[in-house]
Amino acid sequence: MAEPYDVLASLNRMLESEERREQNRLQSSLALMQYAQQKRTQDVQLAGQRLELLQAANTQMMSSQSQAFLDDSGLEGIYLSTLKGTGEDGDQSASVDAMSKLLQKAPKKGGWNIPKDAADKIVGAVYASKAGNHSGILNIGKEMYEYAQTGHGHNTLGKNLVIQLPKIGIDMSVDRLGQVYQTVSNQSNILKEMFDFGQGDYDIDPSIGMDIMSASDDELQESLAKVAEESTDVSLSDHKSMITGRTLGDDVKDFDDQISQLSNEIEGQFQDIENNKNQTRMITAKREQGIAISEADQQWLDRSDKMKSLAETEIQNLNSQIKDLKEEKIKYKKAEAATKLDKLTSGYATDYMPY
Repeated sequence: MAEPYDVLASLNRMLESEERREQNRLQSSLALMQYAQQKRTQDVQLAGQRLELLQAANTQMMSSQSQAFLDDSGLEGIYLSTLKGTGEDGDQSASVDAMSKLLQKAPKKGGWNIPKDAADKIVGAVYASKAGNHSGILNIGKEMYEYAQTGHGHNTLGKNLVIQLPKIGIDMSVDRLGQVYQTVSNQSNILKEMFDFGQGDYDIDPSIGMDIMSASDDELQESLAKVAEESTDVSLSDHKSMITGRTLGDDVKDFDDQISQLSNEIEGQFQDIENNKNQTRMITAKREQGIAISEADQQWLDRSDKMKSLAETEIQNLNSQIKDLKEEKIKYKKAEAATKLDKLTSGYATDYMPY
């Protein structure tokens, strides 16, 4: 004869819960694999955007620092004073020759009193900078900084200029030269990172001396996620998985629904325990009063402890499932914030990879 709170009912609930837990485990495993793939894609995209931003910022720095070097050293004035003709009609060859000769002259005649090979190298760097290639000028500044800091013995143009320029009244700021040195180092590092990026290494070296890279990855991601989370003008309703056709928000809601369902089941298990306790108390009271108990009552007493144990075990299992679901929900919320961030930073969002 079946009882209202028979052990079979508890066993059935356990079997159903185990089946559901296994299904959730499989779905969760697939979701994690898909999420990892999406996260990898986002990491690659973010690394590419960082490199583009670093390159653009450093290119601007190279231009401004090259011009600052020309101004501080007086090379800009020498360049302008030796121009032959104007615009495209100007005689560049004559201008180059005139500037080189002036640099070779004594300081009292407006020159630097340097040998022809050094003068020709400087003039070449100046004209290259005017054409948009600033590496020559910046490398001279880099050599000057290296000698100013180390006093190395090997001969370089930068070393000779550090020695020569003060003699003719030109004082190049060490801070200015240090900025040039950092910019040249940044450019070298950025080019290396671009090469590594092409080889599949997407981790950007934080030693690149740019403000955007000064924070740790965790700090940067936390700040970006906060910006995305607080943005109210970005909708992800059109941003769906290419496999399931669902948004990340849809799946977050599913997690909430599953957690709510499991919480209700836990309440049911606690109710089963309470009912079991009341039924057992009632049968025990009848027996203590000398009232004969039925065979069904005796079977209930025999099964009472086991049913309680089964219910408590099921509560633990359900709580474990809720914990797992909450952890998965957090991951999906992070993915949702990252996707939102992508729309904020790129201005659009393509269909995301399977999450």
